[in-house]
Amino acid sequence: MALLLPAESAGQRARAVGPRPGSGLERLNRIPPAAREDRLRQSPAFQKLPPEKQQTAINSLRQLNALPPDQQQKIVQRLHTFSHLDARQREGLRDVYKDYQAMPPGDRGAFRSTYHQLRALSPADREKQLNSDAVQQRLTPGEIATLRQALSLNLPDDLVGRQP
Repeated sequence: MALLLPAESAGQRARAVGPRPGSGLERLNRIPPAAREDRLRQSPAFQKLPPEKQQTAINSLRQLNALPPDQQQKIVQRLHTFSHLDARQREGLRDVYKDYQAMPPGDRGAFRSTYHQLRALSPADREKQLNSDAVQQRLTPGEIATLRQALSLNLPDDLVGRQP
């Protein structure tokens, strides 16, 4: 939780931070899929983007529209949760995800399952497990460092899931 100065109002915080990440997608998700792309193209924020970012946004929207409604809702919910993280958590999650994507696909499963097992433990028990032979043999030192970082973020369940 971020510490706020007493004189800082909610309105001042909102203006200083800007729009929440994913808030546009939340609004678009309330529109029927057939009309979403047109609405996106009409958005002033979209129109300010460089052409390559506009195309990326359109491609992402098309991928979202192609998913079943329950999966669309999961993605929008995760973006909503992500938008409520503090800046440290958001940046940390981006770093962890970048490291995770760089892992060989076979190592990702071990990383995920270890992460979910350790999330349920107290910090002292986590540290004990991270230093155990079992984890040291299962994950590389770099993966363990990324795991430590991920665990330190204290991310909400609905963002990372409860179990692998």
